[in-house]
Amino acid sequence: MRISVSGSHVVVYLEGALDLADLAQINEDLLQVPSIQSVDIDLSRVTEIDAAGARFLTFLQEEAQVAGKTCRLTNPSDAIRDVVTLPGQDPTAESPADTCGSP
Repeated sequence: MRISVSGSHVVVYLEGALDLADLAQINEDLLQVPSIQSVDIDLSRVTEIDAAGARFLTFLQEEAQVAGKTCRLTNPSDAIRDVVTLPGQDPTAESPADTCGSP
């Protein structure tokens, strides 16, 4: 996991198999920090995700919304699209949406 910070905006780049520990860390370390107002989670290099990981991505977005923040899931890899259709993504489209999730 690589993190890029620009003011109150953070981009998290996930790679490989999506681990619930990584997602829990995003929730704990980023979404709970008052100065961070938006988090983009780049999923382009995720090679594996299970149903629990997919549910936790939805949970992260819900937690951000409750906290008055934005959490967007961006650049879904084939592995992500195989397991779940993210909000904002047309499941019948041949090419992936560039950005999925909450605005």
